Amino acid sequence: MIDLSQAKEIAQKQYPQFRLDHAYDDGNRFIFSYAMKQSDAVPEGIPFIAVSKQDGSVTEIPVPPIENLDFLDAIQEISI
Repeated sequence: MIDLSQAKEIAQKQYPQFRLDHAYDDGNRFIFSYAMKQSDAVPEGIPFIAVSKQDGSVTEIPVPPIENLDFLDAIQEISI
């Protein structure tokens, strides 16, 4: 099992030029968004990254499509 600390390390390795901004928990995965390191600006074209709690595998959650944003709005945001 992957805990939040391990998931953060995995997610940060995906886009090391950015910082982790928000985190979410959908029950099976930790999901992270990114921001620029020197500001709160969201980098264009960078998807949310989902890290499996089971095995640490990584999938991307692009926005758009708007359905993915609706999904993220519906799940629990957690403190990182």
